[in-house]
Amino acid sequence: MAGKKVVIQDTVFQNSGGLRIGPNAAIEIRDADSDVLVTLWEDREAASGESNPFSADANGQFTVYADPGRVKITVTISGDTRDWVDVWLLDIEADGTLNIDQIDEHTSGAGIQIDGVPEIGNAVRFDRDKNCLLHMPLKNSLSLPLGVGSATFTRSTIGTYIDRYGVVQTAAIDEPRFEKEGFLAEGEITNFAFRSDDFNDAYWTKTQSSITPNDETAPDGVAASADKLVDTAVDTEHSIVRAVVAATDSTVPNALSIFAKADEITQIGLIIADASIGNRIEAIFDLSGGIVLSATNVGTGSGAEGSIEALANGWFRCVLTGTPATSGTTVDVRVRLAKSGTTAYLGNGSDGAHIWGLDLEELPFASSYIATVAAAVTRTTDNLEVMIEGNIGLQADVGTWLHDVDVLGFITAASQMSLRAFGETQRILTVAIGGVNNEINFHWGIAATSSTIVLSPNTTNRLGMKHTGGGALTGWLNGVKIATRASTDVSDALGSTFTIGASAGASPLYGHVSNLRIYDRALNDGEMGIA
Repeated sequence: MAGKKVVIQDTVFQNSGGLRIGPNAAIEIRDADSDVLVTLWEDREAASGESNPFSADANGQFTVYADPGRVKITVTISGDTRDWVDVWLLDIEADGTLNIDQIDEHTSGAGIQIDGVPEIGNAVRFDRDKNCLLHMPLKNSLSLPLGVGSATFTRSTIGTYIDRYGVVQTAAIDEPRFEKEGFLAEGEITNFAFRSDDFNDAYWTKTQSSITPNDETAPDGVAASADKLVDTAVDTEHSIVRAVVAATDSTVPNALSIFAKADEITQIGLIIADASIGNRIEAIFDLSGGIVLSATNVGTGSGAEGSIEALANGWFRCVLTGTPATSGTTVDVRVRLAKSGTTAYLGNGSDGAHIWGLDLEELPFASSYIATVAAAVTRTTDNLEVMIEGNIGLQADVGTWLHDVDVLGFITAASQMSLRAFGETQRILTVAIGGVNNEINFHWGIAATSSTIVLSPNTTNRLGMKHTGGGALTGWLNGVKIATRASTDVSDALGSTFTIGASAGASPLYGHVSNLRIYDRALNDGEMGIA
């Protein structure tokens, strides 16, 4: 059978009420839903079949392979039976290495390990979701499969997002946004460029170019609403230009983004410059291959970086970031057609590419698109809060927090809080990313511990922290312990709510959060390794 299989390997059972796996213990593995015996193999490549039920070896151990799925594992010896009734076998890595993702309905006894994941000894009671106080998947809603009360979300403006199918959508006021990575949280930011999707307007100066308005279906699916930038029959640059005066600062990081789609012309260039144009950052993008061809600093411009994201129907979002100059408050933005990696070429007066949705922000990365008409527009902060009572257990100052998070980028010397619970006078529980060294900071009470590991933007990571009563605070990244503090203290009463994306005040997150779980116990290291 094609495809690599899950390896299921036991660990030595610890003594639990006299039950011990022994020589020739009987094992069977069934589908968790249908209770039908699943097909097993002796090897990952499924070349040789294995019987089911089967027997452990003379040491009371076994190794078998199965398809990914949800199963029930039963071990019987000397008339005693032990069931693992809800075990998820998930293919979680592209190289075919697989791992048990969930173990359920077990309060003591041995663990089952897979491909080198440490055994979890007598704490097999752990599973990812069902034993926690709070579980919020945050994939397409604010639902709480486990937890008390409901989540409260506010944002005083509309906001856009890219759905899992690559289409730009608009969320209404107070409507949360979900992208393929999970719940989207962003701080307040402004698009300083007017007429963001109307390049035929006189606001945009056409330099050896023309605009064919409403020539293509836009990235938001609206027919005949995207424009076409067309060249002229002159050997020069073909562009649209606008000097954004006294609205942005050319001496700080800026992000210029635009949605673009190839037509006869398959390359496009972006420029952010000061008023002289002699100091600038620029990039060229290939709309046929979806790659950045170049990113260049000119004059006193610095930090030029380009990125490109594929969307539906041949559209790409092209982003140029960096600092245009070392002085000046005027930012000159340009969108140029390009051929063979250069923005000066002999056109024919009819070739071009489609453009839509230009956004200029004072950020070192691009946030979600903000539409404008006759003035700059500010998108306000996303605020997501959940009540603390019943959802955060602090008996004996013990607990575990786990969540998946990514950041769109880093802001110099500024932290972005993915989780935050404040007390009456101070913050109590926080996970912050960024700061002076872009470190990961775990905060439980007055004290904190941090790691010097720097996360890569736009990459989802699983962050966790746990605290043992009166003992150590540890921070975790993708199942690996990365930070420890010997003693911490929660000396302040908790407030009424905690925030996700921590956008209700300072240090908002620009990124995504999903799979939030809060436990009222400290998971052991084995559990944290597979959590």
